[in-house]
Parts: sequence; C-alpha cells; structure tokens
Amino acid sequence: MMQQRFLGLALLFLAGVLLAACQQAGDSAYLPLVDYRVHTYDVRVSQGDNTQQQRQVVEITGPHEADGQTIYLRNIGGRYQQALTREADGVYLIGDIPAQTLRLFDEPALLMPAEPAVGDTWQGLDYSRLLEWRKHALEHADKSLHKPINMQFECVATDETVNTPAGRFHDVLRIEGTGEGRFELGAVRDLNRITIAVTHWYAPGVGLIKSERRESSDTGLLIAGEEKRVLQRYE
Repeated sequence: MMQQRFLGLALLFLAGVLLAACQQAGDSAYLPLVDYRVHTYDVRVSQGDNTQQQRQVVEITGPHEADGQTIYLRNIGGRYQQALTREADGVYLIGDIPAQTLRLFDEPALLMPAEPAVGDTWQGLDYSRLLEWRKHALEHADKSLHKPINMQFECVATDETVNTPAGRFHDVLRIEGTGEGRFELGAVRDLNRITIAVTHWYAPGVGLIKSERRESSDTGLLIAGEEKRVLQRYE
C-alpha cells in the first residue's frame, strides 16, 4: 500500500515537472506545436470579380535543429514553409523557407503569447498575399504581390463559441490585427500604401479554427483581396 502511494506521488510529481517544462517552453494552448494535428481548411478567396474555393492542408513538424536552435516547420498548403520556435513568453515566427533554404528574420515575430488575455497587444509580422497586379498595369513576372507588413495584434476575447464543419468549439480566443506599409511598386516611384486587416479564432488544444483577412491599397495598380477560412477537419 505504501509502495503504491509512493508510486502515485512520484507520477504526480513527474506530471507536474513535465507540465512546468512545457509552460516554460512557451507552447501555447492556442497554438500547439508538439501535439499539433494536421488541419484541413476550406478557403474562400475573392479578388476583384473573381472568387475561388480552395482546400488547404496545414501541418507542423518537428522539433528540428537548425542554426543551433530548435525549430518547428509549418507547411502551409505545400506552397511555403515557416519556421517557428517556442520561448517562455510564447510562440515566435523566426523565418521562412522560400527556396529550400531557411531564411531567418532580423527580429523574431511573436505569433501567440504563452498566456493571452483580453486587452493584450503585441507587435508581429505578416505578408501581403492576396493583392494582385491589375492586368497590363505593369510588366511583372509574378501576378501576386508579396510584401512584409508590420502588424499590431490585440486579444479581444477568450470566451467565444464558434461553429465549424470540424465541430463546435468553446472558450475560443479571438485576435484582431491591422498593419500598414508603404512601398515603391514597379516603375511607380511614389510610395503606395498597403493595408492588412485580419481576425483569427483559436480553440484551446487545437489551434486556428477560423480566420478572415482583407488586403487593400490606395493605388489603382492593385486589386484588393479578401480571404475567409474555416477548419474542415483535424486529425
């Protein structure tokens, strides 16, 4: 009996140590990396008069060792990868892999605080990906425009209920973000403004379950874009 009690206490202590280690590593419940499952999203993209329905699979693998640090790779639809890392205060985006080579950012960008609360704000990074050149507006090899945008995020709710094809989720975290950048576009030397507005919903233990995104510009050279995504399943 005494031996069983000792074993139970030992297991309880070990569980506490593991939980503390996980918390110290900054693995947010809203953006799990270690226990992440493959997510499949229905994505609706609108650009000008065109609307497309897509299916996108997102997977996180790791841990991996790169440049002396432990990272996780987020594969988004098989099109591009992002490098993530866990710190005591949250999950960070530290780089991407545009051409089979890890490209580290000058400064890591906070994706998710370890313990987000309503009213919390933080600086982050995003890229425009929905804006497109208008046909024949400029001679440009890539139809899409990809520019880095500094973002301001805010946690606005932690208790929402969201219905998706993957299920009904409670205690959902809602984050809103806005960003703006000015760039020279092609042969046009004037600085053109690009703005991004996003809303993300995260379920505890699951991750991103829904998001809405809008990109716009004050120049007639670009077509604005909107995106809505919702979790179809996770496994």
